[in-house]
Amino acid sequence: MTEFKEDISAAKPGDIIELEAEPANPKRIYLHAFRGNRNKEFIGEFNSKLAAKKNNEGPGPEEWECLVYTGHVGVSFEALKPIYGFNPNTGDDPVHVVMANLKAQKAYPGKVTDDTKAFDEAAKKQLEIVSIEYVCSKEAYNEIKAAFDKEKGATKLCYSFPTGAGDCNCATWPVNIGVPLPSANGNMVHYIEAMKESPKRRYLGLKQE
Repeated sequence: MTEFKEDISAAKPGDIIELEAEPANPKRIYLHAFRGNRNKEFIGEFNSKLAAKKNNEGPGPEEWECLVYTGHVGVSFEALKPIYGFNPNTGDDPVHVVMANLKAQKAYPGKVTDDTKAFDEAAKKQLEIVSIEYVCSKEAYNEIKAAFDKEKGATKLCYSFPTGAGDCNCATWPVNIGVPLPSANGNMVHYIEAMKESPKRRYLGLKQE
């Protein structure tokens, strides 16, 4: 069973390092996050849709609704949108089974998808979206973007909720492409607090030999 430990928060795959000042001719990467919607009306509606799917009485909540329910983290490149996140590849499992499995700490193969709609809907519901801007040297940006493109094509990582059987969740996944984490704790409450306490602009470069 995997634990998302705080001591990996400084891990940056490859040669990505944090700089003290803005690099020349920078490019930008953004990390975005929001906590799950705990509005009673939304939760009631969400649970009703889950029950309807379970009883074959409705289609169940859409994927973006699940992300608004759980909270989500994503990255974007050179602009605030589109925003990409790490999610479970659930195959033919119906949504109520997926939610039950994840809550039971089970894992699914991962996938990287365009989750802009989830962030747009979170904003419509007035959920607070917190962002960190990573100002990167061209070399650092290219390394992170190449890692992202590889993950987006076919990630080998498995998704689970924190303390589950997978490799990471949406909050801890970005470290795998070289983006420093504000926290290695995959719990969204702790993660969002760490994001709020983090500098909102951080500088990244490549380690020099």
